[in-house]
Amino acid sequence: MSVKTTVDKPTESDAFRINFGASKGLNFLKTTLLISGEYSEDGGEQLIQNEVIKYRSQGYVAGSIINAVPFFLLE
Repeated sequence: MSVKTTVDKPTESDAFRINFGASKGLNFLKTTLLISGEYSEDGGEQLIQNEVIKYRSQGYVAGSIINAVPFFLLE
């Protein structure tokens, strides 16, 4: 059994995200290259053991994709 107590207390939070992507087609190979990435920051306040605690987090994401036709199917 657990007991949950709630507290009516205003808190703040914020978030910031920026992402990007770029692609390049290589027509002679019928191939497309794509790279992408994202940076994010989040922050705010949490109530932990009846105390308001500020937090901040950061995240990074990067990726790439290659879309290609197998060489034996090229005309």
